[in-house]
Amino acid sequence: MNNLLYSRLYNKILAALSEPGFLKKLEINEAFITKHLENKSYILKLQDMIKEKNFNSKEVLNLSIDMMNEITNNVTPKDWLEYIYQYTLSKSFPNSVEIELNETFDKAAVLYLKTLRIFSSIEKKHVEYNRLLKYPLIFLTGQEEKNTIHPQNIESLKKFFITTTFMK
Repeated sequence: MNNLLYSRLYNKILAALSEPGFLKKLEINEAFITKHLENKSYILKLQDMIKEKNFNSKEVLNLSIDMMNEITNNVTPKDWLEYIYQYTLSKSFPNSVEIELNETFDKAAVLYLKTLRIFSSIEKKHVEYNRLLKYPLIFLTGQEEKNTIHPQNIESLKKFFITTTFMK
C-alpha cells in the first residue's frame, strides 16, 4: 500500500470533515469525526481502497456508511446512493426529483458528498489513468444554451457543478 497516499487521503478527509463550518452545518462535533476516522474498520477500508485503487462511489459509501448511519440514528433510505443522487438533483432541478426527500438523510448525504469530492480530487492526481481525459465533460456552447427550452436550468447546473467541483 502507498503510505504517502494513505496519509494524504486520511489528512484531507480529517481536515475537510473537521472544518468548523461543516461541523456546524451537520450539527456534529470534531470528536464524532475523529471517533469514526480512527476506527479500525474505517482505517482498513481506506487502506483497501488505496491498495485496490478503487475510489468509486460505492466504495466511498462503504467507507462513510457508519458515520452516515449514526448521523441518521440508523434510520436509512432503501438505497443511499439513489437518495444522494436525488438529493443532489434537487439542488439544480428540484422538479426532477422522483422520491420524497427526508431532511433526516440530508446531513448524511452532505457528509458523503464532501468525502466523495476528496476522493475525486485525489483520483485525478494519483491514479494512473484519468477518466476525465478519456471522457471529458463538455458543456453546451452559449448558442446551444440559448436554444434550449430552459436555459436557466443549464446555467444553474453549470454554476452548481463548477462551485462544488472546483472550489473545494
